[in-house]
Amino acid sequence: MKIQIEVTNRCNFRCKYCIRNYWKADLLDMDLTMFRKILDSFDEVERLILYGFGEPLIHKNIVEMLDLAKSKSEVLLTTNGSIKLDKVVDKVDHLGISIDTLIPGVLESIRKGSSWKIIRDNIEYAIKRTEVELEVVLTKDNIGEFVEFVKWAGEISADVAATNLVPYCKEMYDKVLFVELSKTPVEICEKVLGTDYNRMNELLKSVTSYSHDGINAYNELWQKVRSENYHLNLPAIIENQHRIKLAREVEKIFEEARKIAKSYQIKLDLPNVFADESKRACPYEDTIFIRSDGKITPCMEFAYTHPLYINGHKKIVNEYIIGNISSFDMEFMEMKKRLVEEFPWCGDCQFAVGCWFVEEALDCYGNSPSCSECLYSAGIARCLI
Repeated sequence: MKIQIEVTNRCNFRCKYCIRNYWKADLLDMDLTMFRKILDSFDEVERLILYGFGEPLIHKNIVEMLDLAKSKSEVLLTTNGSIKLDKVVDKVDHLGISIDTLIPGVLESIRKGSSWKIIRDNIEYAIKRTEVELEVVLTKDNIGEFVEFVKWAGEISADVAATNLVPYCKEMYDKVLFVELSKTPVEICEKVLGTDYNRMNELLKSVTSYSHDGINAYNELWQKVRSENYHLNLPAIIENQHRIKLAREVEKIFEEARKIAKSYQIKLDLPNVFADESKRACPYEDTIFIRSDGKITPCMEFAYTHPLYINGHKKIVNEYIIGNISSFDMEFMEMKKRLVEEFPWCGDCQFAVGCWFVEEALDCYGNSPSCSECLYSAGIARCLI
Protein backbone atom coordinates (compact mmCIF):
# COMPACT_ATOMS: atom_id res chain seq x y z
CA MET A 1 0.00 0.00 0.00
CA LYS A 2 0.96 3.59 -0.64
CA ILE A 3 -0.16 6.21 1.85
CA GLN A 4 -0.64 9.84 0.93
CA ILE A 5 -0.54 12.12 3.96
CA GLU A 6 -1.73 15.69 3.79
CA VAL A 7 0.49 17.25 6.44
CA THR A 8 -1.30 20.57 5.95
CA ASN A 9 -4.10 21.95 3.82
CA ARG A 10 -2.84 25.51 4.22
CA CYS A 11 -0.90 27.15 1.41
CA ASN A 12 1.19 30.26 0.83
CA PHE A 13 -0.04 30.61 -2.79
CA ARG A 14 -3.42 31.61 -4.21
CA CYS A 15 -3.29 29.74 -7.51
CA LYS A 16 -5.87 30.76 -10.10
CA TYR A 17 -7.12 27.25 -10.82
CA CYS A 18 -6.85 25.75 -7.33
CA ILE A 19 -9.65 23.84 -5.61
CA ARG A 20 -9.00 26.05 -2.58
CA ASN A 21 -10.93 28.85 -4.34
CA TYR A 22 -14.04 26.66 -4.41
CA TRP A 23 -14.17 24.72 -1.12
CA LYS A 24 -15.12 25.53 2.47
CA ALA A 25 -12.62 23.36 4.31
CA ASP A 26 -11.24 24.07 7.76
CA LEU A 27 -7.56 24.91 7.41
CA LEU A 28 -5.15 23.15 9.74
CA ASP A 29 -1.79 21.43 10.09
CA MET A 30 -1.53 17.78 11.03
CA ASP A 31 -0.38 17.25 14.60
CA LEU A 32 3.03 15.58 14.89
CA THR A 33 1.60 13.04 17.33
CA MET A 34 -1.03 12.05 14.77
CA PHE A 35 1.65 11.76 12.08
CA ARG A 36 3.63 9.37 14.29
CA LYS A 37 0.48 7.36 14.98
CA ILE A 38 -0.20 7.02 11.25
CA LEU A 39 3.27 5.65 10.61
CA ASP A 40 2.96 3.24 13.53
CA SER A 41 -0.45 2.00 12.29
CA PHE A 42 0.87 0.46 9.07
CA ASP A 43 3.47 -2.31 8.97
CA GLU A 44 4.39 -2.48 5.29
CA VAL A 45 4.27 0.69 3.22
CA GLU A 46 5.71 0.90 -0.29
CA ARG A 47 5.73 4.69 -0.41
CA LEU A 48 4.78 7.64 1.79
CA ILE A 49 3.52 10.61 -0.21
CA LEU A 50 3.66 13.87 1.71
CA TYR A 51 1.42 16.39 0.04
CA GLY A 52 -2.24 17.19 -0.35
CA PHE A 53 -4.12 20.42 -1.00
CA GLY A 54 -1.61 22.56 0.87
CA GLU A 55 2.08 23.40 0.75
CA PRO A 56 3.85 20.82 2.97
CA LEU A 57 6.98 22.92 3.51
CA ILE A 58 5.07 25.54 5.52
CA HIS A 59 4.45 22.95 8.26
CA LYS A 60 6.74 23.79 11.21
CA ASN A 61 7.55 20.08 11.77
CA ILE A 62 8.10 19.06 8.16
CA VAL A 63 11.80 18.21 8.65
CA GLU A 64 11.02 15.88 11.54
CA MET A 65 8.11 14.39 9.60
CA LEU A 66 10.41 13.63 6.68
CA ASP A 67 12.95 11.99 9.00
CA LEU A 68 10.22 9.76 10.45
CA ALA A 69 8.83 8.95 7.00
CA LYS A 70 12.28 8.17 5.59
CA SER A 71 12.86 5.58 8.32
CA LYS A 72 9.60 3.89 7.29
CA SER A 73 9.64 3.72 3.49
CA GLU A 74 10.38 5.49 0.24
CA VAL A 75 9.30 9.16 0.42
CA LEU A 76 7.75 11.43 -2.19
CA LEU A 77 7.20 15.13 -1.56
CA THR A 78 5.53 17.70 -3.79
CA THR A 79 6.06 21.43 -3.30
CA ASN A 80 5.20 24.66 -5.07
CA GLY A 81 8.91 25.53 -5.09
CA SER A 82 8.59 28.72 -3.08
CA ILE A 83 10.58 27.66 0.00
CA LYS A 84 14.26 26.77 0.30
CA LEU A 85 14.87 23.05 -0.05
CA ASP A 86 18.23 22.74 1.69
CA LYS A 87 16.76 21.16 4.86
CA VAL A 88 14.51 18.66 3.09
CA VAL A 89 15.95 17.72 -0.28
CA ASP A 90 18.24 15.00 1.08
CA LYS A 91 15.36 13.40 2.98
CA VAL A 92 13.19 12.53 -0.05
CA ASP A 93 13.53 9.93 -2.79
CA HIS A 94 11.30 11.78 -5.26
CA LEU A 95 10.60 15.50 -5.37
CA GLY A 96 7.80 17.09 -7.37
CA ILE A 97 7.93 20.82 -8.05
CA SER A 98 4.91 22.57 -9.56
CA ILE A 99 5.60 24.99 -12.42
CA ASP A 100 3.31 25.66 -15.39
CA THR A 101 5.22 27.99 -17.66
CA LEU A 102 8.63 29.46 -18.44
CA ILE A 103 7.22 32.98 -18.74
CA PRO A 104 7.72 34.75 -15.39
CA GLY A 105 4.77 37.13 -15.69
CA VAL A 106 2.36 34.38 -16.71
CA LEU A 107 3.57 32.06 -13.94
CA GLU A 108 3.17 34.75 -11.31
CA SER A 109 -0.32 35.62 -12.55
CA ILE A 110 -1.46 31.97 -12.45
CA ARG A 111 0.31 31.02 -9.21
CA LYS A 112 -0.35 34.16 -7.21
CA GLY A 113 2.32 34.64 -4.57
CA SER A 114 4.97 32.87 -6.61
CA SER A 115 8.34 34.10 -7.87
CA TRP A 116 9.76 32.64 -11.08
CA LYS A 117 13.34 33.27 -9.93
CA ILE A 118 12.88 31.55 -6.57
CA ILE A 119 11.20 28.51 -8.11
CA ARG A 120 13.86 28.26 -10.83
CA ASP A 121 16.68 28.50 -8.28
CA ASN A 122 15.07 25.81 -6.12
CA ILE A 123 14.68 23.52 -9.13
CA GLU A 124 18.32 23.94 -10.13
CA TYR A 125 19.39 23.28 -6.52
CA ALA A 126 17.24 20.16 -6.16
CA ILE A 127 18.13 18.36 -9.39
CA LYS A 128 21.74 18.07 -8.22
CA ARG A 129 20.65 16.20 -5.09
CA THR A 130 17.58 14.06 -5.76
CA GLU A 131 15.13 12.84 -8.41
CA VAL A 132 13.05 15.84 -9.53
CA GLU A 133 9.84 15.86 -11.53
CA LEU A 134 8.39 19.14 -12.77
CA GLU A 135 4.60 19.16 -12.52
CA VAL A 136 2.67 21.10 -15.15
CA VAL A 137 -1.05 21.87 -15.39
CA LEU A 138 -1.88 22.23 -19.08
CA THR A 139 -4.52 24.62 -20.44
CA LYS A 140 -5.15 26.61 -23.59
CA ASP A 141 -2.99 29.33 -22.03
CA ASN A 142 0.28 27.36 -21.89
CA ILE A 143 0.01 24.45 -24.34
CA GLY A 144 1.66 26.54 -27.06
CA GLU A 145 4.93 26.67 -25.12
CA PHE A 146 4.89 23.09 -23.81
CA VAL A 147 7.43 21.76 -26.30
CA GLU A 148 9.86 24.50 -25.27
CA PHE A 149 9.15 23.69 -21.64
CA VAL A 150 10.10 20.02 -22.16
CA LYS A 151 13.25 21.12 -23.99
CA TRP A 152 14.21 23.32 -21.02
CA ALA A 153 13.53 20.44 -18.62
CA GLY A 154 15.77 18.23 -20.74
CA GLU A 155 18.56 20.79 -20.64
CA ILE A 156 18.52 20.80 -16.82
CA SER A 157 17.90 17.01 -16.60
CA ALA A 158 14.51 17.19 -14.88
CA ASP A 159 11.63 14.82 -15.59
CA VAL A 160 8.19 16.23 -16.48
CA ALA A 161 4.72 15.14 -15.41
CA ALA A 162 1.81 16.94 -17.03
CA THR A 163 -1.89 16.91 -16.21
CA ASN A 164 -4.95 18.50 -17.72
CA LEU A 165 -6.70 21.20 -15.78
CA VAL A 166 -9.52 19.89 -13.56
CA PRO A 167 -12.30 22.46 -14.03
CA TYR A 168 -14.30 23.61 -11.01
CA CYS A 169 -16.40 26.13 -12.95
CA LYS A 170 -17.53 26.95 -16.50
CA GLU A 171 -14.76 29.52 -16.99
CA MET A 172 -12.13 26.90 -16.20
CA TYR A 173 -13.90 24.36 -18.43
CA ASP A 174 -13.52 26.74 -21.35
CA LYS A 175 -9.72 26.55 -20.86
CA VAL A 176 -9.35 22.75 -21.00
CA LEU A 177 -7.64 20.79 -23.76
CA PHE A 178 -9.45 17.47 -23.38
CA VAL A 179 -12.77 16.00 -24.44
CA GLU A 180 -14.67 13.52 -22.26
CA LEU A 181 -15.63 11.35 -25.25
CA SER A 182 -13.86 8.07 -25.90
CA LYS A 183 -11.72 8.23 -29.00
CA THR A 184 -12.89 4.95 -30.55
CA PRO A 185 -16.57 5.97 -31.07
CA VAL A 186 -15.41 9.28 -32.57
CA GLU A 187 -13.15 7.45 -35.03
CA ILE A 188 -15.89 4.97 -35.95
CA CYS A 189 -18.31 7.83 -36.66
CA GLU A 190 -15.75 9.54 -38.85
CA LYS A 191 -14.94 6.33 -40.68
CA VAL A 192 -18.62 5.69 -41.46
CA LEU A 193 -19.79 9.27 -42.02
CA GLY A 194 -16.58 11.11 -42.82
CA THR A 195 -15.37 14.19 -40.98
CA ASP A 196 -18.28 16.27 -42.21
CA TYR A 197 -20.10 17.04 -38.97
CA ASN A 198 -23.02 18.42 -40.95
CA ARG A 199 -23.58 14.89 -42.23
CA MET A 200 -23.58 13.60 -38.66
CA ASN A 201 -26.08 16.27 -37.72
CA GLU A 202 -28.34 15.35 -40.64
CA LEU A 203 -28.29 11.72 -39.49
CA LEU A 204 -29.29 12.79 -36.00
CA LYS A 205 -32.12 14.94 -37.36
CA SER A 206 -33.39 12.04 -39.48
CA VAL A 207 -33.54 9.83 -36.39
CA THR A 208 -35.46 12.41 -34.36
CA SER A 209 -37.90 12.83 -37.24
CA TYR A 210 -38.48 9.05 -37.29
CA SER A 211 -36.98 8.51 -40.76
CA HIS A 212 -36.83 4.76 -41.44
CA ASP A 213 -33.54 5.06 -43.35
CA GLY A 214 -32.07 7.34 -40.72
CA ILE A 215 -32.97 5.00 -37.87
CA ASN A 216 -31.46 2.04 -39.72
CA ALA A 217 -28.25 3.97 -40.44
CA TYR A 218 -28.02 5.07 -36.81
CA ASN A 219 -28.60 1.52 -35.56
CA GLU A 220 -25.81 0.23 -37.81
CA LEU A 221 -23.49 2.90 -36.45
CA TRP A 222 -24.53 2.05 -32.89
CA GLN A 223 -23.82 -1.65 -33.46
CA LYS A 224 -20.34 -0.91 -34.79
CA VAL A 225 -19.58 1.11 -31.68
CA ARG A 226 -21.04 -1.49 -29.33
CA SER A 227 -19.03 -4.26 -31.03
CA GLU A 228 -15.92 -2.47 -29.73
CA ASN A 229 -17.42 -2.31 -26.19
CA TYR A 230 -18.14 1.42 -26.26
CA HIS A 231 -21.26 3.59 -26.15
CA LEU A 232 -22.22 6.19 -28.73
CA ASN A 233 -22.99 9.79 -27.82
CA LEU A 234 -23.51 11.25 -31.29
CA PRO A 235 -25.02 14.56 -30.06
CA ALA A 236 -21.90 15.20 -27.96
CA ILE A 237 -19.59 14.28 -30.85
CA ILE A 238 -21.34 16.87 -33.02
CA GLU A 239 -21.48 19.51 -30.29
CA ASN A 240 -17.83 19.05 -29.34
CA GLN A 241 -16.32 19.02 -32.84
CA HIS A 242 -14.09 22.02 -32.02
CA ARG A 243 -12.88 20.38 -28.79
CA ILE A 244 -12.15 17.17 -30.70
CA LYS A 245 -10.08 19.15 -33.20
CA LEU A 246 -8.17 20.84 -30.37
CA ALA A 247 -7.52 17.50 -28.65
CA ARG A 248 -5.97 16.14 -31.84
CA GLU A 249 -3.76 19.22 -32.14
CA VAL A 250 -2.62 18.63 -28.56
CA GLU A 251 -1.82 15.00 -29.39
CA LYS A 252 0.56 16.26 -32.10
CA ILE A 253 2.21 18.59 -29.59
CA PHE A 254 2.58 15.68 -27.18
CA GLU A 255 4.23 13.56 -29.86
CA GLU A 256 6.78 16.28 -30.54
CA ALA A 257 7.38 16.65 -26.79
CA ARG A 258 7.97 12.89 -26.48
CA LYS A 259 10.66 13.03 -29.15
CA ILE A 260 12.43 15.85 -27.33
CA ALA A 261 12.20 14.07 -23.98
CA LYS A 262 13.64 10.92 -25.54
CA SER A 263 16.53 12.87 -27.05
CA TYR A 264 17.38 14.28 -23.58
CA GLN A 265 16.68 10.93 -21.88
CA ILE A 266 14.21 12.37 -19.38
CA LYS A 267 10.89 10.88 -18.32
CA LEU A 268 7.76 12.52 -19.70
CA ASP A 269 4.39 11.57 -18.22
CA LEU A 270 1.49 12.90 -20.29
CA PRO A 271 -2.29 12.86 -19.77
CA ASN A 272 -4.90 11.60 -22.20
CA VAL A 273 -6.89 14.17 -24.13
CA PHE A 274 -9.59 11.67 -25.05
CA ALA A 275 -11.24 9.35 -22.57
CA ASP A 276 -11.37 5.58 -23.07
CA GLU A 277 -14.49 4.03 -21.58
CA SER A 278 -13.12 0.47 -21.62
CA LYS A 279 -9.61 1.22 -20.32
CA ARG A 280 -10.26 3.27 -17.21
CA ALA A 281 -8.26 2.57 -14.08
CA CYS A 282 -8.03 4.17 -10.66
CA PRO A 283 -4.58 5.58 -9.84
CA TYR A 284 -5.52 5.27 -6.15
CA GLU A 285 -6.52 1.60 -6.20
CA ASP A 286 -3.58 0.74 -3.90
CA THR A 287 -3.34 4.13 -2.15
CA ILE A 288 -5.28 5.85 0.62
CA PHE A 289 -5.42 9.58 1.30
CA ILE A 290 -5.20 10.83 4.89
CA ARG A 291 -6.37 14.40 5.40
CA SER A 292 -4.67 16.85 7.72
CA ASP A 293 -7.38 16.14 10.32
CA GLY A 294 -6.58 12.41 10.25
CA LYS A 295 -9.68 11.29 8.35
CA ILE A 296 -9.14 8.75 5.57
CA THR A 297 -10.63 9.10 2.09
CA PRO A 298 -10.25 6.87 -1.01
CA CYS A 299 -8.38 9.55 -2.98
CA MET A 300 -7.78 13.29 -3.27
CA GLU A 301 -10.91 13.77 -5.38
CA PHE A 302 -13.16 12.60 -2.52
CA ALA A 303 -11.17 14.36 0.21
CA TYR A 304 -13.22 17.57 0.32
CA THR A 305 -16.62 18.68 -0.99
CA HIS A 306 -16.18 20.82 -4.09
CA PRO A 307 -17.86 21.71 -7.38
CA LEU A 308 -16.84 20.15 -10.69
CA TYR A 309 -17.77 21.25 -14.19
CA ILE A 310 -17.70 18.23 -16.48
CA ASN A 311 -19.63 16.81 -19.47
CA GLY A 312 -21.26 20.19 -20.00
CA HIS A 313 -22.76 20.45 -16.51
CA LYS A 314 -21.90 21.50 -13.00
CA LYS A 315 -22.05 19.00 -10.17
CA ILE A 316 -21.01 18.73 -6.53
CA VAL A 317 -18.47 16.11 -5.53
CA ASN A 318 -19.08 15.34 -1.87
CA GLU A 319 -16.33 14.32 0.53
CA TYR A 320 -16.33 10.60 1.26
CA ILE A 321 -14.76 9.52 4.52
CA ILE A 322 -14.01 5.80 4.85
CA GLY A 323 -12.66 5.98 8.38
CA ASN A 324 -9.68 7.04 10.44
CA ILE A 325 -6.32 5.53 11.31
CA SER A 326 -7.96 3.30 13.93
CA SER A 327 -10.47 1.77 11.50
CA PHE A 328 -11.41 2.24 7.85
CA ASP A 329 -13.62 0.48 5.31
CA MET A 330 -11.93 -1.02 2.23
CA GLU A 331 -15.13 -1.94 0.34
CA PHE A 332 -15.08 1.12 -1.92
CA MET A 333 -11.33 0.65 -2.50
CA GLU A 334 -11.98 -2.90 -3.70
CA MET A 335 -14.70 -1.64 -6.06
CA LYS A 336 -12.22 0.78 -7.64
CA LYS A 337 -9.95 -2.12 -8.59
CA ARG A 338 -12.85 -3.26 -10.82
CA LEU A 339 -13.59 0.27 -11.99
CA VAL A 340 -14.71 -0.48 -15.56
CA GLU A 341 -17.15 -3.15 -14.36
CA GLU A 342 -18.40 -1.27 -11.30
CA PHE A 343 -18.82 2.28 -12.63
CA PRO A 344 -20.25 3.65 -15.92
CA TRP A 345 -18.52 6.36 -17.93
CA CYS A 346 -20.77 9.40 -18.37
CA GLY A 347 -18.62 10.94 -21.12
CA ASP A 348 -20.10 8.59 -23.74
CA CYS A 349 -23.68 8.83 -22.45
CA GLN A 350 -26.11 10.99 -24.38
CA PHE A 351 -28.12 11.55 -21.21
CA ALA A 352 -25.24 13.02 -19.16
CA VAL A 353 -26.55 16.58 -19.43
CA GLY A 354 -29.58 16.86 -17.16
CA CYS A 355 -29.09 13.38 -15.73
CA TRP A 356 -31.22 12.73 -12.64
CA PHE A 357 -28.66 10.34 -11.20
CA VAL A 358 -25.87 12.91 -11.38
CA GLU A 359 -28.11 15.52 -9.76
CA GLU A 360 -28.73 13.08 -6.88
CA ALA A 361 -25.00 12.27 -6.50
CA LEU A 362 -25.55 8.78 -7.94
CA ASP A 363 -24.71 6.93 -11.12
CA CYS A 364 -27.04 4.74 -13.17
CA TYR A 365 -25.53 1.61 -11.59
CA GLY A 366 -26.77 2.86 -8.23
CA ASN A 367 -23.36 3.82 -6.80
CA SER A 368 -22.94 6.71 -4.39
CA PRO A 369 -20.31 8.04 -4.42
CA SER A 370 -19.41 7.31 -8.01
CA CYS A 371 -16.30 7.45 -10.21
CA SER A 372 -18.45 7.80 -13.34
CA GLU A 373 -17.09 11.26 -14.20
CA CYS A 374 -13.65 11.00 -12.65
CA LEU A 375 -11.04 12.57 -14.91
CA TYR A 376 -8.29 10.72 -13.03
CA SER A 377 -9.85 7.34 -13.86
CA ALA A 378 -9.74 8.27 -17.55
CA GLY A 379 -6.11 9.38 -17.39
CA ILE A 380 -7.15 12.90 -18.37
CA ALA A 381 -6.04 14.27 -15.01
CA ARG A 382 -2.87 12.88 -13.44
CA CYS A 383 -1.50 13.00 -9.93
CA LEU A 384 2.00 12.31 -8.66
CA ILE A 385 1.74 9.33 -6.30
